[in-house]
Amino acid sequence: MKIININGPINSGKTTISKLLQEKLPQSLFIEVDDLLSDDEQENLKLSREQGWAERLQRLDKIIVQEKNLRRYDNIIFAYPMTDKTYHQWKLWEDKNTKFINITLAPNMDVCLQNRGTRELSETEKTRIEQMYQEGYHCSNFADFIINNTQQTPQETLQKILDFLCLNIRRANSDDAYDIKKIHIETYQKSYKSYLPDEYLDHMPFDDEVIERTKKYLKETECWLAAYENKSVAFVYVSYPAEDTFEINALYVHPQYQKCGAGSLLVNHLCKTKKAKGFLRCIVWTMKSGPSLPFYEKLNFKKTEEEKLWKFNLPIIKLVRNL
Repeated sequence: MKIININGPINSGKTTISKLLQEKLPQSLFIEVDDLLSDDEQENLKLSREQGWAERLQRLDKIIVQEKNLRRYDNIIFAYPMTDKTYHQWKLWEDKNTKFINITLAPNMDVCLQNRGTRELSETEKTRIEQMYQEGYHCSNFADFIINNTQQTPQETLQKILDFLCLNIRRANSDDAYDIKKIHIETYQKSYKSYLPDEYLDHMPFDDEVIERTKKYLKETECWLAAYENKSVAFVYVSYPAEDTFEINALYVHPQYQKCGAGSLLVNHLCKTKKAKGFLRCIVWTMKSGPSLPFYEKLNFKKTEEEKLWKFNLPIIKLVRNL
């Protein structure tokens, strides 16, 4: 079973996307958290606004625990702005048969502040939206996938989520050498076209000798692979420069599968699993003005003052994400 929370600030499209997702995923239940306690019942129970939402979340937990036991659904979907506290509570739903997934919608704040359809935002709601962006509801460290849906139709956002849900992660081994090297070379040739010389990109070796070297490297190095419907689409190499720090040495997503969440899935998976083992931070080096910098910044990596030169004297900068 998958339990999927669609997270994000007020008016980011959570309910719309949740209902579309329910229609697409087989054996799905959508829980409208707002409807778990009516305003009249809240008033009769003499609950404050905060107590009312706490009661709704208690009822949500009761429904999900019940449905886990009944096993009537493969997917349970709900939409609710997630905090660190609720994430840790909801993560307790997981077991060997159940996975909790958080997908965050993160349109630009000015989009959330606009009236949508017949709904007219109150001044209180607008103030709360601004607060939610300040508090980081659009860029949570616990999000499995963050989507900037500013310029997307609901159907386009839905498709990105469906693609993401088809991705799986596993530890790579020497048998993956061909796929990994193919992803590496084709990503280089597409993503670094404007940064590295054509002569270098056009003549990157991809022969038996290269594959054998990659096999040997995979036996000595930690590597994780993301697969889409059993096809390898992205990989990441990991090292450990300090006792409490791990480093992303290389992260490549095949050009045909970029923007579907494979890179985010790998990074967030590593950050969560390493944090559980006691690591405090993740570091990565990337080009100061390259295509990867916005990607890492969206995943809460922060620039440092450390810089050095990479291939062909390109300046690269060190980024850090505290776990």
